[in-house]
Amino acid sequence: AWYGPLKVNHRIVLHERIIQLAKQKWFHGYSKTAEGGLKNETPGTFLIRLSTDRPGIFTVSVNIRGDAYSRRIDMRDGVFCFEWGGIEYRGATLEMLVNSMKNADNNAFSTICERPPLRQVKSKYPYQKTDPIYEETEFL
Repeated sequence: AWYGPLKVNHRIVLHERIIQLAKQKWFHGYSKTAEGGLKNETPGTFLIRLSTDRPGIFTVSVNIRGDAYSRRIDMRDGVFCFEWGGIEYRGATLEMLVNSMKNADNNAFSTICERPPLRQVKSKYPYQKTDPIYEETEFL
């Protein structure tokens, strides 16, 4: 399960996990242009996005010597992981994976490429004020 368990203690939490992911500055969502923007960044700048050719799969993209390269993030034994330059990066959550990338000795992933601020959109199916996720979703 890419976003974690659907329920925790009989409470549905999937939407909460997706909202938390969307708030991360390194997460660029589904973007065909994010990788191209990396070419103008400092080498070692990286982002995580949804795959453009495999729905629901995460991808890490990084600037290496002025070019953007990408690698698909796998889920093995309940852990997010990918290999880069002979090193395997792992994390129980995407946040933990990003931390392992930033803390690696090789500095391959040294700087987060922050996405532009989220813009407010109007939903044609507005949430009710009594909906517990109303406040957090109005900017998604």
